[in-house]
Amino acid sequence: MDRTYQINNSVITVKFGSIIDSKADVIVSSDDYMLSMGGGVSATIRMAGGNEICNDARKKIPAPLGDVVVTTAGNLSQKFIFHAVTIDGESINKYNGNAIQKANLQKSIIHYSMKKIFRLMANLDMHTIAFPTIGAGVAGIPYDQVAKNMGEAFAEILSTTNKAYQIELYLYDRFKHMNEWDFLPVFEALAEARMYSQLRHSSFEETEKIDYSSVNILDTNDGADIFISYSRRDLEEVKGLCELLNSMGVSYWIDVNGTYSGENYKEVIVKAIERAKIVLFISSANSNASSNVAKEIDIADKMKKRILPIRLDDAPYARQIAYDMNSVDYIDYNVRNITAKEKIKDAINASLFILNNAKR
Repeated sequence: MDRTYQINNSVITVKFGSIIDSKADVIVSSDDYMLSMGGGVSATIRMAGGNEICNDARKKIPAPLGDVVVTTAGNLSQKFIFHAVTIDGESINKYNGNAIQKANLQKSIIHYSMKKIFRLMANLDMHTIAFPTIGAGVAGIPYDQVAKNMGEAFAEILSTTNKAYQIELYLYDRFKHMNEWDFLPVFEALAEARMYSQLRHSSFEETEKIDYSSVNILDTNDGADIFISYSRRDLEEVKGLCELLNSMGVSYWIDVNGTYSGENYKEVIVKAIERAKIVLFISSANSNASSNVAKEIDIADKMKKRILPIRLDDAPYARQIAYDMNSVDYIDYNVRNITAKEKIKDAINASLFILNNAKR
């Protein structure tokens, strides 16, 4: 019997059976970085959809770990297949001796790919999607870990969007040796996701305004992991984020005094963005009115940098920024709820983990 879970405006239906029976607009496949579609759910999709899917996929290889590649659905009724890249033996195997690091990488892969899946859904204006248990087959990620990580990702993503998605999660016992209670981690994870969403929307916890005047900004002028794009009018708020980055031990580049706003802008700013792995876009009424911030976001987008928007207020994105940002997940920092900083830490850590371990 199907089970349903409502998270914010979206509904997740858990189904038993083969994912190719779905009538959703999109089917998600779990694949290796060469998109070979040689085993598990990907092989099932290939056999049902035909070689057209494989031929389209081969145009886009190799794909980095955690990425999502979009292809035709071939003979299937779907509009697209989303290939989540969960297998890259070189990156995974080097952690075989360290269970914690391996589990962290596997968690990051699932979270990173699911976030991209929903960004693609928004970009392509899709509303229905069918998921397998990502990585639980050939990728070899433990079933209970996949369930927990997917539940957490569903909770975080669906709780921060007003879009209404119809989501199917297919459970399939390929070897006919699982009992119903073996799937219990999935039901528990989705129940927790539903509870998280309900709590998030009913009990935000306000905190007092904090004085960040004494925070020591440890900006790094050479090879920083993070570039901070912001308006200096928001410096006091941004100092709080710098304090968070200090506590994480993450290097960052920030122009505090406007030193580089003149002739040196292109030479210094562009170099700093080029060297960074992540660009933190501190979105506010002030930053969206800044031409320099717009230039920085445009440069970062053209360099295909991972951009993480953090919103200080509800100001809409400026026109020149909205094109790059509307499909990117953001974190609300203006609410000051108890989970805001943890979400920022998780997003940064997951992004750095994936980028540091991506196949070169």
